[in-house]
Amino acid sequence: MVPVKSARSFSRFLHAASFAGTVCCSTDPGRLRGVWSTNHFARTMGALVTGRQPGPNPGMSELPHTHFCFVCGESNALGFRLRFHTDGRVVRTEFTARPEHVGFREVVHGGLISTLLDEIMVWACAVETKQFAYCAEMTVRFVHPLRPGQRATATAELVTNRRGRVFEAKSEMATLEDGVVATATGKYLPLKREEAAAFFPDLVGDLSLFSGVDRPQKE
Repeated sequence: MVPVKSARSFSRFLHAASFAGTVCCSTDPGRLRGVWSTNHFARTMGALVTGRQPGPNPGMSELPHTHFCFVCGESNALGFRLRFHTDGRVVRTEFTARPEHVGFREVVHGGLISTLLDEIMVWACAVETKQFAYCAEMTVRFVHPLRPGQRATATAELVTNRRGRVFEAKSEMATLEDGVVATATGKYLPLKREEAAAFFPDLVGDLSLFSGVDRPQKE
């Protein structure tokens, strides 16, 4: 590793790393604005040069999770038990697949990847709109196989809020080794009041995100 000798040369290196991250991690020329690849690549390369590793979720706050959800449920022994973080717009999580998550040999099942991307888009909608929502439509593009044991980062954000009736979101999963693994877009319908009443008691953790919301209560 060549040492960086000045702040100016370090800045130039990060600029080059950022460009390289866009080229190397985006396989589709029409999708060079991935929400993960450029910033994450530059930050990671900068850490390699300085010898300091970046925090897992710098500048982000942890979102609530649930008791029983397959993806984030703390009491679901068969689930992922993931935790999500947000900066108020983008939602992020990290996932390491286990051997029992494979479909084909040494390839993580695409249905599980889709499940995670769906979940993180739900949270992206909730962060921006203060409403949880069901998935009505979802499109997934698989770019590269994910292997058991690989550490993947997933991100999502709300794209459009159609007058509180339909939310459109996008998400992406990537690894440091292979870049983008999969991307997804989805359309989400907000929960009805009675559905939200049944859901909110399952939430665990800091609910300040919803402090200004009239949360329905069970009667």
